[in-house]
Parts: sequence; structure tokens; C-alpha cells
Amino acid sequence: MDISDDTFDRMIQQAMNELPREYIENLDNVAIVYADDPTPDQLTQQGVRHGQLLLGLFEGIPQTQRGAGYTFVLPDKITIFKHPLVAISRDESDLRERIKRTLWHEIAHHYGLNHRDIDMAEQNLVVSNARSRLNFQTKKRSTSKSTRPTKQNMPVAHT
Repeated sequence: MDISDDTFDRMIQQAMNELPREYIENLDNVAIVYADDPTPDQLTQQGVRHGQLLLGLFEGIPQTQRGAGYTFVLPDKITIFKHPLVAISRDESDLRERIKRTLWHEIAHHYGLNHRDIDMAEQNLVVSNARSRLNFQTKKRSTSKSTRPTKQNMPVAHT
């Protein structure tokens, strides 16, 4: 898949627009950029081994670690890496979703979440989305004879 820089930039902007407003509005002193690939230094610093990919990177001081002396500081940086994301994406739609997830992940680091916290938040989101789908489907069927979910019509949450 061949994606121009302009298209990739628009996909990042679209992902920003699709994230919950509170995540975006509370960003503080952070630049969001993209690069084709991570540098060798970035790969080394992140402990990325041969055969692994780095999709995005937060570099800076998380909001939870900023103190009273946090003034006159260069912006933090979130970098989204184009080539690794394109390489693992099936199509443009899949790429858009991967960009959004990577962006959300790196923004979470900006807010001070570690990988364990991010994984837990993602699992809670999956469960919450599954519950929402179940509630929606139950309400949608309220005109039928039975609104109780059964094994045959209960949605399955894939994690």
C-alpha cells in the first residue's frame, strides 16, 4: 500500500478528531509529528529488537511528573511512524484504525500512563463497548417477544 505524506498527515488529523475531546483538550506542551521510520537511537533506547516494530513514541515529561519548576521547557513529542504502520495494515481503513490506536497509546503516555495502565484501560474499553452493544441490541429487540439475550443472539466481545 502506497500512502502519500499528505494522506498520512490527514489520517493523523482525522484520528485526533475522532478521539474523545477531553484527551485532546488537555494536551499540554506536546507536538504531534510523524516520521517515516524510527531512528536507530530511538529503537535502541526503546529496547526494540530485530524483527519488532515501533509504531509510535512519546518523548518528554509526562504530565504526572511535572512539578512547579516545569517552565520554559521545549515541547514533548509524540511521533507516529508511517512505514511500520503501513507495513502491518491490510488497507487504508485498517491503517486509520491503527493510527488512532497508536496516537491514543502515545497520548496516554503523555498523561503518565504506563503500558500496564494502558493495557487495563484498553481491556476496560473493550468490555464497555461489548456491554454497550449488548444494551443496544437488547433495546432494539424490545418489540420482539423476548428481550432476554440467549447464547444464540448474545454478542461476543473479542479482546
